Amino acid sequence: MSTPSPTSQRPLSASTVRRILDGLEDLTQGNAKMARTICDLLDDDGKTTIDAVLATITSDNKGEYLRKFKTRFNQDAGGALTVVFDRRRGSEFYFTGSDPITEDIAEY
Repeated sequence: MSTPSPTSQRPLSASTVRRILDGLEDLTQGNAKMARTICDLLDDDGKTTIDAVLATITSDNKGEYLRKFKTRFNQDAGGALTVVFDRRRGSEFYFTGSDPITEDIAEY
């Protein structure tokens, strides 16, 4: 059984997330749009805050919307990208996943 590489647990940069998003075909248009909006919020470390993401949501129940987005996105992305946030552990919000370009370079 293979274990995930340590790099798959680190936050990905906005450009990496966008590149992976371009290759995902199972995402709904709404989930892809939300993910791209979040990319605009990511700092140089690939992180933003839950509150910054909530501020972009127009739904009446922003917290519920964000939780449902996380569940749907993570399921539809099939492990290529994962939305990570847990208010109980802090305010950070980021994406993890496997960057195929970085993996190809490492294998080379």
